[in-house]
Amino acid sequence: MPASTSTRLWASMCRRMPGTEQIPVTPAGSSAPAARRPCGRQTTPEPTTRLKIEKDGGTPFMKILVVDDHALFRAGMRLLLNNLSDAATIIEAATLPEAVAALGEHPDMTLCLLDLSLEQANALDALAALKSGAPHVVFVVVSARFDADTIRAALDSGAMSYVPKSMPAATLAEALRRALSGDIFLPEEVRVLVSAPAGKPTLSPRQLDVLHALARGLPSKIIARELAISVSTVKEHIGAMFISLGVRNRTEAVIVASRLGLIATLSK
Repeated sequence: MPASTSTRLWASMCRRMPGTEQIPVTPAGSSAPAARRPCGRQTTPEPTTRLKIEKDGGTPFMKILVVDDHALFRAGMRLLLNNLSDAATIIEAATLPEAVAALGEHPDMTLCLLDLSLEQANALDALAALKSGAPHVVFVVVSARFDADTIRAALDSGAMSYVPKSMPAATLAEALRRALSGDIFLPEEVRVLVSAPAGKPTLSPRQLDVLHALARGLPSKIIARELAISVSTVKEHIGAMFISLGVRNRTEAVIVASRLGLIATLSK
């Protein structure tokens, strides 16, 4: 659990748990009001970041599903998300079946934070299954697993971001904000880890279709129409290609792909 999340959770527990009253301390020879000994470690508060999306009518609204088999982590994540969003409904699931049921019960779910270490479930198969059943939901992986193959596979399976649990809360806030805007986002440490290796990367057939469309200079809406897929799916393929090719924008993607022989020309 990120340090900032555990700090907030501990502070909350200190306020609620019996036997953790703050102890008044009066300096010797002083009539000043008693100071209080802080419960837990003192930290400088982080600036809060509000996450909002606009529902029809302009009212901020968000439903967030937290899928993790550790109850303590889910509780800490709930505290963090409630701090980040003024109008969020947080729903929890400890297993894949619970997550599937929650998505079915809440068709207006906005965002899903998914751990890849669920018991009795293949992590990447779980992500693919959830994404297939709820293609409109933005999936962000928050996991202790931190290896390049897993991160690439998660992005290929539909995740819009991958945030290791060791990252600070501010990084998660940025990931959620970017993912909700339709962007693939990786923290710098993750991006460096999954930078394209030497040699030719492997792209899926659909990613190659999107890549050839990019080489023709087509915008996402036209690509979606030609390939009979949604614009959000096009963006997911583009983001995954950027990771595989180690590039930051469409122009770099076309140039690198041409140099690697993935596309024949730079035709438009």
